[in-house]
Amino acid sequence: MSKENKVYFFGQLKDITKIEAITIKDVSDTDELLREVKTIYPDLEKIKFFVAVNKKMIQENTKIESGQIIACMPPFSGG
Repeated sequence: MSKENKVYFFGQLKDITKIEAITIKDVSDTDELLREVKTIYPDLEKIKFFVAVNKKMIQENTKIESGQIIACMPPFSGG
């Protein structure tokens, strides 16, 4: 049985990918997931963005379980 995870794109990343979300199958961690996403959307290599797993921002490679929600978000600017 394959693992599936939904990856959502926000802001500038949504503009680049031209979609709101994609399903990625059979990845075990966030590094592998990002390699897969950047293979599909090579323009994402050019920009910096953050990744969240189940609404928690991550700073390092994180194990992914099937069904977890992944979000790719541009850097935040505050005020």
